[in-house]
Amino acid sequence: MTESKKKQKLEQKVLRLAAEKRLTPSELRNIVDAAKHPSSYPVKDLSEYVVNNRLTIGLISDTCLNSKYARLDILHTVYDLFKKFKVSYVLHCGNITEGYAKGATHVEHILCQDYDGMLDYIGQAYPKIGVPTYFIGGRNERSFFKRLEKVVADDGSIWMEKTNVCMDLDSLREDLNFLGWHNAKVRIAPKTTLALVSPKNGSRKPYTISHPIQKIIESYGGGEKPDIQVVGYYNQRWSGIHLGVNAIMIGTTQNQPPENYSDAEPSHNLGALLLQLTFKNGSLAENGIKEIDVPFYD
Repeated sequence: MTESKKKQKLEQKVLRLAAEKRLTPSELRNIVDAAKHPSSYPVKDLSEYVVNNRLTIGLISDTCLNSKYARLDILHTVYDLFKKFKVSYVLHCGNITEGYAKGATHVEHILCQDYDGMLDYIGQAYPKIGVPTYFIGGRNERSFFKRLEKVVADDGSIWMEKTNVCMDLDSLREDLNFLGWHNAKVRIAPKTTLALVSPKNGSRKPYTISHPIQKIIESYGGGEKPDIQVVGYYNQRWSGIHLGVNAIMIGTTQNQPPENYSDAEPSHNLGALLLQLTFKNGSLAENGIKEIDVPFYD
């Protein structure tokens, strides 16, 4: 059966089910849209990378590529260090791009004004070290939903579809892997989970630096807390333990944009982090987390 016939049969099945459920075209469109743009994906199992109860991974966030203020020199230096330490993979905690039309003057901040040019730029600029990078979509990536693309079906019907830059980046390179929007859980060992969060919104001027990650950990229900919680977005570096969870806030590889000074946002903490982990029977061993900071001050 050809791909065209398979697609026709699938469309007929969907339309039949929609009619049985008495769904309006608008309701059906919303269901399809929700499936294409999920809030989060199930737990990603990467426990196969554990060797002899040990694992080394890289953590990075808020690279804001396509921004005039993104620090590609820092990004590549960080990945070179990841390669030197032989990380199994890298986890990116959101805002991999600078975003789209975030304000009246945002156009002045970006390098490539056209979408395809931006994708090509990121595809060339993002480091390659022979290991996968798993990333979540942040507020910057969600801003691309404002950009609509015309889609023409085989039957000639036309509709407008939101731009999903995360899926486009996932398709762009084999080593870039999209985990979900704003949050995702990764099983880094058989009995150990790490959660990534990049908040949808909120002030970057919290009551204290650690306050946002503490509230995120407190939001989990019984049995849902990860062993390690990593939070991006705030461009700050902090570590601690809250309610038994190892809490880590990751900085950025983007210089502070000028308007942030007038907004009185805290200065960006530039850099990334290496995690060297030790396990026992699939769980984190006592004192099984070693954090190696990769800070930059210039």
